[in-house]
Amino acid sequence: MAEMSFSLRGAILLACAAGLIWGCGGEHAVSPSTSERDEASDQPLGKLAVDESATQAVVVATVFEDDAPLAGVAVALARSISGLAPKFSWADTTDAYGRARVDIDDAGGYYQVRATRGGNRIGTWASMPINGGQRVTVDLPIGGRRGRPARPSSRPH
Repeated sequence: MAEMSFSLRGAILLACAAGLIWGCGGEHAVSPSTSERDEASDQPLGKLAVDESATQAVVVATVFEDDAPLAGVAVALARSISGLAPKFSWADTTDAYGRARVDIDDAGGYYQVRATRGGNRIGTWASMPINGGQRVTVDLPIGGRRGRPARPSSRPH
């Protein structure tokens, strides 16, 4: 009985392993049936965020509070990498119109955005897709709903 139990268990494990190996092959990859799409290009956001031909991207962020632009706010971006602390390598300070322009070399992926004024963090946003070769315009409201920035719009620059 113990021998038969072992054989049955081995056969089940072998079948599961074969199914996993066959199912994980690139030829049989399953695409999600529904995904959020970028309004400008009508491509899935996941596809946009992993553009293989990454080049420079330009991010124009407008920071405002109660519909008024905020000048003198430091806007910094960090690439979102699972398991790693964010490194805010790209930054600019907003002008009198609340706008900051951040150039990112080798852009491609999802980014976190942090806004600080006088050394104090006043806003954070996550999961913003940025691709190389694009100019991304985004509104960053302070004091309102936190989380995602207003849907970024992208166009070639």
